[in-house]
Amino acid sequence: MKNKLYRSIGISVSSSYIFFAINFLGQLVLVRLLRPEDFGVFALVMSISAMIDLFVSFSIPMAYIKERETESLFKSACFLSLVVGFLPLLVSSVAYFPLSHHYDPKIAQYLLIVTLTKPFFSLSAIMIASVEKKAQFGKSYLLAGLSMSSSLVIAISLAYLGFDEISLIVREVLRGVILFFIVKAYLRIPLSFSFDKSEIKRLLSFSSKMILSRGSEVGYFKIPFLLIGSTFGTVTLGYFSQAFYLVSLVSTALNPITEKVAFVFYSQMERSKHNFRTINIIILSISFPISIALFTFPGEIISTIYGDKWLESSEYVRYLAIFGFVLPFFNNHKSFLYSEGLNNIVTVAYLFSLCLLIYLLHIDLLVYAYPASIAFGLFIFFLVKIYKNPTNTGDGKG
Repeated sequence: MKNKLYRSIGISVSSSYIFFAINFLGQLVLVRLLRPEDFGVFALVMSISAMIDLFVSFSIPMAYIKERETESLFKSACFLSLVVGFLPLLVSSVAYFPLSHHYDPKIAQYLLIVTLTKPFFSLSAIMIASVEKKAQFGKSYLLAGLSMSSSLVIAISLAYLGFDEISLIVREVLRGVILFFIVKAYLRIPLSFSFDKSEIKRLLSFSSKMILSRGSEVGYFKIPFLLIGSTFGTVTLGYFSQAFYLVSLVSTALNPITEKVAFVFYSQMERSKHNFRTINIIILSISFPISIALFTFPGEIISTIYGDKWLESSEYVRYLAIFGFVLPFFNNHKSFLYSEGLNNIVTVAYLFSLCLLIYLLHIDLLVYAYPASIAFGLFIFFLVKIYKNPTNTGDGKG
């Protein structure tokens, strides 16, 4: 089991990091070509999109991975995913005119365009889940990476031609469409939308339990962005969002381990203390030195990577570095709790952290909001481990 865990981690890391590097370099090019305001507009659109997903989100891929495979399960999951994929488009259509009055009309227009691709994302997610369920993580990252890289090249071309924030919107739209066709062609999975009612009920049962926890997660990451954009403007949001992106690279780099591999292993295989601690040790060895560098030399790093026009974001980087250090540990604990069906604990941690975050924003402590709140969320997980012992460490699991 230990060797299988290491092998899965190795495959996930090696297959994802090539495209991770490509995406990072492409992002640097976009940062050099575009203005902070362009990224602020895009961050605002994506935050609203995520909030819509909060109200209509279903974790069908996670439910599919946890269910025992049958001849009709994949078809049932595809049908449910297609239905769910159209819900954000419906909501954004209804919200179009209210958003046009509250924000710049182009925000509502971009939102409607982005949600057009949600059905493509939903179906792609199930097809990718079908290979991740077999622990074939290399294939899943290859497919996602190809779509990401293709859309990134097009976005850079548009930004070079002067299309500003439109290039970022086009990247998001094309990423979903390209992903669907690449996955469909490579895996050669015939799509069928017949379904078994009992399987639909089981998938919905798990997914409905995830709504609050996944919704609270989206809310934690996106509600503050909406508040920052509304209170401080899209320019400040642009500076903050790119600082947030930079420090979150550690967590993004570790996501193949803390979310993909961890959830599959915790869900379907023997859950030992050794596996859990091994992942925490990997997190510590990677995130600690990077976070120290970001905290100590934020101005120098920003100037070197982003350019002098982004120096205003250096103070955000300094304190968000603490957030970037804690977040991977939080994600590893979260994956285990999800695998145990303890979604309510994750929900509570996110909601209390969000309340603290909003309060800190209200008293104008923007730089401390995310690091303090994620540390508080992780503290809640530790309290649960001590007092409720959900990981059942006494018998060698957890």
